[in-house]
Amino acid sequence: MTRPAKDIYGAREPGRSLESQRLPAANAELTWLRAARRARWASFFFVLLTICAVFGLGGLLVYKQRQLVNLQRAGASARSATAQMQSGQFGGGALDPAALLILDDVAGLERGAVPPETDAWKKSRWLKQTAAHVVRAERAYAAMEWPQVVAEYESALLLAPELSDAWRYLGMSYLRLSNFARATEFFEEGLRQQSDVPELWNNLGVARLKSGRPEAAEAAWKKTLELDPEHRPARENLANFYFDKNQHETALPYFVAALRDRSDAPVELSLRYARSLMTLKRWGEAAVALAEMAQRFPQAPMVFFRLAECQAAGGEIEPALKSLRRVTELMTPSQALALLARGEMDALRQRPEFQQLIGELTLGHR
Repeated sequence: MTRPAKDIYGAREPGRSLESQRLPAANAELTWLRAARRARWASFFFVLLTICAVFGLGGLLVYKQRQLVNLQRAGASARSATAQMQSGQFGGGALDPAALLILDDVAGLERGAVPPETDAWKKSRWLKQTAAHVVRAERAYAAMEWPQVVAEYESALLLAPELSDAWRYLGMSYLRLSNFARATEFFEEGLRQQSDVPELWNNLGVARLKSGRPEAAEAAWKKTLELDPEHRPARENLANFYFDKNQHETALPYFVAALRDRSDAPVELSLRYARSLMTLKRWGEAAVALAEMAQRFPQAPMVFFRLAECQAAGGEIEPALKSLRRVTELMTPSQALALLARGEMDALRQRPEFQQLIGELTLGHR
């Protein structure tokens, strides 16, 4: 006869076997193991996601850092292109779109600096948008499509107001569109950002003169020469400015400086210099200047006409008549007759040689 199993745990319930009482405990243990396993997997995925987030954030920071470095490189690229604009005109060199084409002032901002109006240009999307506007604007400038230049640069300035060269390009474009008031505004705004650029001052003078502000134009050109005493366009502008005001004594030094050591001087500028000398009755100097011009411009009839006038005023009748004959060779008979009828030829009008020349032209005109 077997004895019943002894309940050594003291937990046996009357009427139930020991095996049936152990089953719930085993199920609880299995449930706990499963919960522990799920917790371990959850912890693993949490750690994995945390690591991915850290690396993602680190990659984003590196990307932004590289963007800022690219801005500095873009500034160097833009400076090389800006150097081609010494006369205020685009030199035609294409900038690298990969350099983002953000020009000097933006590239020169301290890292982390925020523009006064907006920081949209710092964000990747708007940075690329700004670059796209600048690329299209420069291409339009090279193609002389001035309305397109205006539209693209004004769009770029809405995103990056610190693009100081954009103000210059816009000013030049409005000059070519004969909108002198707007050109003046853009040049003045560019000078508020970069006050030491001679080309901006010179172009501002042109815009001011065209918009009816001659005194302000004169001041701008003088400021140009303060910044760059050798700035040839400003010298020419001041020489022509004083010539048009009949201030020939004041104009002469600027003419001399603009024409000094220059073999490519335009004939109009050289003729104005000679006419200033003639107005001041400095016939000898004018004759020397015109004789040199006759060698450089052998096909310019007005050079020989003014030379004849100087020679006649100095009593050199034969050389004057010779110069007049050269005038008739370079013009049609009707044009030459109209020119010889001017009052500058009164000193020669009674000379037989002059009358003979008039007769020849009259026959040729018929």
